[in-house]
Amino acid sequence: MAPVPPWNCRKGLNIIVVGHALCGGINALVEGVDDEPDGFINKWVQLANPALERARAHCPSQSGPEFNRCCELESVRLSVDNLSTFPWIRERVEQGDLQLHGWYFDLKAGQLLGLDKTSDQFVDLKPTNHNCQP
Repeated sequence: MAPVPPWNCRKGLNIIVVGHALCGGINALVEGVDDEPDGFINKWVQLANPALERARAHCPSQSGPEFNRCCELESVRLSVDNLSTFPWIRERVEQGDLQLHGWYFDLKAGQLLGLDKTSDQFVDLKPTNHNCQP
């Protein structure tokens, strides 16, 4: 099943996690951070460290901008996975009252990608006219 954009006319709530290309936080994660131990960037990098480990496992032959992109995508997956660990969120998702979405905006290409929950791949989200009625 392809990712379901919020303009799909479905009832219920949506939580959308959005990552983006050329992310300075991810670059700090990959390259190392020059921050105070209790600084904001250092704390964020610690939270995102599992995304770096996932990227190393899934994209071992990539480096530079390609590896950063892989890490950016893994960070979106990680955030969606983390949201799913909250019982009140998981319960609403299971009841169909809430949907979690992982999106990635490629700033260079002007492309919005969505995490397909079935394939676990990011696919292009192209809006179409759904003629939604309130």
